[in-house]
Amino acid sequence: MPQNIKKLKPEDVDFIKNNYKTMSVKELAVYFHISNKCMRGKIERLGINLSELNRTKRVEWDDEDINFLIKNYPTMAYDDIATYLGKEKGYSKSIVYRKLKSLNLKKKREILNAKIKIDEYGYKYTTKGTKKFYTHRIKIEKLLGKKLNSNEIVHHIDCDKSNDDINNLLVCNSSEHKLLHYQLENIARELIQNGLIKFDKKTKKYLLILPTRTKG
Repeated sequence: MPQNIKKLKPEDVDFIKNNYKTMSVKELAVYFHISNKCMRGKIERLGINLSELNRTKRVEWDDEDINFLIKNYPTMAYDDIATYLGKEKGYSKSIVYRKLKSLNLKKKREILNAKIKIDEYGYKYTTKGTKKFYTHRIKIEKLLGKKLNSNEIVHHIDCDKSNDDINNLLVCNSSEHKLLHYQLENIARELIQNGLIKFDKKTKKYLLILPTRTKG
């Protein structure tokens, strides 16, 4: 149960005065762990007229704001979207939610749980329409906080293209990527020469020959 605050501290008063225009009464009540009614009373006793805020004013969505909403709603919290778009302009968590409902977009869960497929080369990907989105590139882009350029390649360190653990991924350019695979080829050549890799002509496969451990 919310607890009443007998007396607001100076820092509490400052917080309310600095945030009452962008935070709702409910949000402030949650912050101070008191009821909505109690919070409203304390705000009004500070001489703040909440009716002047006109929180019910109509929000005018422009194309830029709608495009931002469509692009980011699967991964951003609704309140964060409202903050980005501008709570001072009337955006709120509930307004963002209602706009999404009116746009008839897919639910977050449907998008985030989209079925992951594997292409003929072993790379994981999801699709949106006819376009493919490779999961290893998505993970690196989230880590870096930016989109990868077309000349930036994500290398799978253990050569398992389905292993998209972030520690298994390395961003490099085309020349660096070729060099990495050249190094692997040289190592494989050494292992073949030392008898640790054999080639089976019948199955047309390379086989790893592990050394047997002897007693003593």
